[in-house]
Amino acid sequence: MMTVDDVVHRLRSEGDVGKSWYETYRDPRPLGPAELARLRLPDGSELPAELAAWLAYDATWLPLLDPSAPPEAPRLNLSPLREVLARWLVTPADGPCDPADPSGAELLAAWIDMLPERGLADAPSLELPMSGSQEHVLVLRPGRHPRVLGCHRRYEFWWKYDSFGQFLAHWFDYESME
Repeated sequence: MMTVDDVVHRLRSEGDVGKSWYETYRDPRPLGPAELARLRLPDGSELPAELAAWLAYDATWLPLLDPSAPPEAPRLNLSPLREVLARWLVTPADGPCDPADPSGAELLAAWIDMLPERGLADAPSLELPMSGSQEHVLVLRPGRHPRVLGCHRRYEFWWKYDSFGQFLAHWFDYESME
């Protein structure tokens, strides 16, 4: 299984050009050491090493930083997983559903019940790029290794990648899923 460092090494060996199934990424823009050192999880803890390693390589290719934050004071684009799911209610392919509406609240509760572990709904999370009909969320559980939650058509949830490095390796087609 490739690590973030392995992916970064491979990208550098290929001229810092990464190709996913959907686009080509060029000219990585690392987050400066001072800005990276200031980033924290909501509980005040440091970023997981793999996330910090990726941001030290590139902070623009994936939607990891809050676009409304000033460049000199970046913030992670973090939300509790339940908020990510609530946003999905208002942007479904078959029309919006209001999370405050009883049917929206029921659907959100059902999604939370389908998560692969109890307590994930409040975990800080980062939405990752979608691939095909699958969506991905990097779940940053304090004190635990970050993992990537997979979701198929917003009705099936499972741990798809055991690490952020594994997600990146698959995203850039360096490692196929078995």
